[in-house]
Amino acid sequence: MNRLTRGAVALWLVAALAGCGGKSGGDQNSNTAGGGAGGGTTAGGTTTGSTTAGGTTTGGAFSVAGLDDGPRAASGAIDAAKAEVGEKLFTTKICATCHGFGRKITCPDLNGVTSRRTAQWIKGQIMHPDVMTHEDPTSKALFAQYKTQMPNQHLSDEVASQLLEYLKQRNKAGK
Repeated sequence: MNRLTRGAVALWLVAALAGCGGKSGGDQNSNTAGGGAGGGTTAGGTTTGSTTAGGTTTGGAFSVAGLDDGPRAASGAIDAAKAEVGEKLFTTKICATCHGFGRKITCPDLNGVTSRRTAQWIKGQIMHPDVMTHEDPTSKALFAQYKTQMPNQHLSDEVASQLLEYLKQRNKAGK
């Protein structure tokens, strides 16, 4: 079995056994596609350095300040090419293990999320879920309700953008 396949199987097992990250909030590495703005990409594809998702960075630290201020993500145009890649990532990055559209699996239902949150907030949640559940009031409330910490997969800004475009497309289609 090649290294990538073993890694994918191991990641799937961790997610399945821990319920999308479990309650520990520990970091998990995974391969990512694309490099992050403000940071490099390691040989394994994980991002390094500071990568913003609309939040501010100070010395590599992510800040949630102002992430949910402004227009909702659904108000922006959809990049169909990114959405197509994002649809595949939604499955391969184990998002579908915990999240559904129009139904709750173990974590929040993503139906309509792009009408409730800004693009920056959604990308912050995708890229820095551990920071968000400690610092963002909405993420704290969701963690208290679902009692499951979304794993930090160290995804790049590009991967977060692709996932966001997929969410926008799914939400617009009402699926």
